[in-house]
Amino acid sequence: MYEALRAEPSVNPVEPRDILIVSSIFPPHIFGGAEVAAFNRAKLLAKRGHRVSVMTLREKNTQPAWGDLTPDGYRLYRITSPRGYTLFERDGNRGLLTKMSWHLHDYLDESNVEQMGAVLDDAQPGHVDIDNIIGIGFNALAELTRRDIPTTYILHDLNLACFNTGMCRSGKPCRGHCAPCRVVASLRQRPLETIPRLGFISPSFANLESARKVAPIIDRSLSRVIRNAPEDLPGSFRPTERTGPIRLLFAGRLDPVKGIELLMRTLDALDGEFDFRLTVLGTGPLDDALRARYGRRHWVSFRGFVPRKDIGRFLIESDLYCIPSLVSESYGLVTAQALHLGTPVIGSRAGGTAELVRDGVTGMLVPPGDERAWRDAFRTIFSAPALTGKWRDNALRFSGEFDEDRIAESYEDFIDMLANETSAHEARLPG
Repeated sequence: MYEALRAEPSVNPVEPRDILIVSSIFPPHIFGGAEVAAFNRAKLLAKRGHRVSVMTLREKNTQPAWGDLTPDGYRLYRITSPRGYTLFERDGNRGLLTKMSWHLHDYLDESNVEQMGAVLDDAQPGHVDIDNIIGIGFNALAELTRRDIPTTYILHDLNLACFNTGMCRSGKPCRGHCAPCRVVASLRQRPLETIPRLGFISPSFANLESARKVAPIIDRSLSRVIRNAPEDLPGSFRPTERTGPIRLLFAGRLDPVKGIELLMRTLDALDGEFDFRLTVLGTGPLDDALRARYGRRHWVSFRGFVPRKDIGRFLIESDLYCIPSLVSESYGLVTAQALHLGTPVIGSRAGGTAELVRDGVTGMLVPPGDERAWRDAFRTIFSAPALTGKWRDNALRFSGEFDEDRIAESYEDFIDMLANETSAHEARLPG
């Protein structure tokens, strides 16, 4: 569909800052988009000349690191968790008391504060980004307060207010803020109240507004919507002629909330009526069930786990990327990557997806969970082969919106504003 045209990245000279990124999970260990976004930002900021450090948890079979310089230009600190398992290893059959004890460490374990202080002493940051501190310890934020370090909390999801991070259960949005999550919200937001210069960055307006409703501290702090730093692309691309069946792609966790079951049912009902192929990238709790039911269908290919660096190639070779999530996506890294590469998107009309996709221009938006609407949408697309070509051209026309330097400049401007902020702490104090 596209031919690659190699281009060397350009770097605009900027005033270097000392920045620490805190992310309890960090590549090569990946559970979701938050750690990928942190990784992309670390690489981008280092490429622009900033002195970047990353604090994360040491995983099993991973070498220790203390300020080690990586090939991507940032320094890495891997700290050891005293809890027996890390956030990345949390899935599995663990008893309720074990889980409760694990989470209590986030608020009561003084070693969290000591480890944060040791990293701050060594890295000497002038600014700190908190991408994910669950497992490192919310009480460790006390060190940022004590040292008056400007701090940005990155709102990848709703973890400030919800155990499940998305205020959803069994694939459906929660109707309200339940009592256990209200307790979590209080415990997690309280340490932030004391940080003198605090700001919030969200990758989408929808996610920021959802977070405001359950985290009032956001309204009393600086906040801004800034897109996540884009993935490394395999070059620039130009369209070539395409023939044959329309090629669809799904890339993500095979989980009920991602809407993969709805997508498969919808396409199965259209088999025989239209000629299409679906490639499924990813693993998850529905993997075995989906393979058992659809594995012999001629129109689907399950590829399992695919390294992130290869996802761009699959997007380039596809006519349409599918993101049928049943709940709001806070952003959608692969959605952004698809549009950046000129691959149209059909996605749920909710959250970050609805902000990234221009309905009828760079793809199509469909009500989440409405199987009939999804079936009608695919019928429209399959019946008009030229439609995806038109959307592809439009996506390429708007691809500058994902320019990494533009995103980095917005981030740099925000942390400069935060560094000069003097009254935010007083405004947040009660009474």
